[in-house]
This record gives sequence, C-alpha cells and structure tokens, in this order.
Amino acid sequence: MKKILFFITLFLILVGCGETTPTGNHSDSFHKTGVIISISEAKNGIFVEDKKNGNKNIEDFNDEDWSNVMNYSFKETTVIENENGDTLSINDLKVGQKVDVWTWDHIDINDGMPSSTAASRVIIID
Repeated sequence: MKKILFFITLFLILVGCGETTPTGNHSDSFHKTGVIISISEAKNGIFVEDKKNGNKNIEDFNDEDWSNVMNYSFKETTVIENENGDTLSINDLKVGQKVDVWTWDHIDINDGMPSSTAASRVIIID
C-alpha cells in the first residue's frame, strides 16, 4: 500500500511540474533582454544581442561580439506581443528594437557562437 501511495505522489509531483503556456507564469522560464540585430530571411527567428555594439555591422562581429548574441528560433507556439499584451507577428519585429525574450528550454551552449534556443515569447519593449 505504501508503494502505491509513493508512486501516486510521485506521479502527481511530475504532472504538477509540466510546462505552462507562454502567457502563463514565467517563474520557471529563462529570460533575456536585448536588441534585435538580425531577423532571419525565412522569418523564423531572430538574433538578439544583450548589449549594443554601437553601429557595428553584424558582418564585422568578432568572437567576443558573438558571445553576447543569442539566436532565437520561432515555433508555431511562439507568442510575439507588445508591452500592452497585443498579439503581433514576426513582420512587426525590426532590427534595433529592444525586446524581452522568454524560453522554456535551457540555452544550448554550442562550440561556436552564437548560442541558440527556441523562443516561447517575445515582447517588444520599444
């Protein structure tokens, strides 16, 4: 009987730790604020830099510059919105905009730069 109660308790704990929606509580998610420096041609992701490199062109970035950049891919579930919570599309994103990017996944640290992960929510700040 104790084993059954143990497994039921374990099951309930695991179910309670499930993923929430992108508009839900972000206490267990990962967050980064930065500036969009590039939008993919296929409109399926953005490069976000956590500190501005002045007016440096992305083509001129060195390894140190890329260490401050994250490549966020978009999935069907990625939410893009403004600070008021209005839903937007990737077409509303522009290079130079400040954004908050949320992801449920740990950031993949690749051998090369930039690192990449999937965005669950992008909020345009300005």
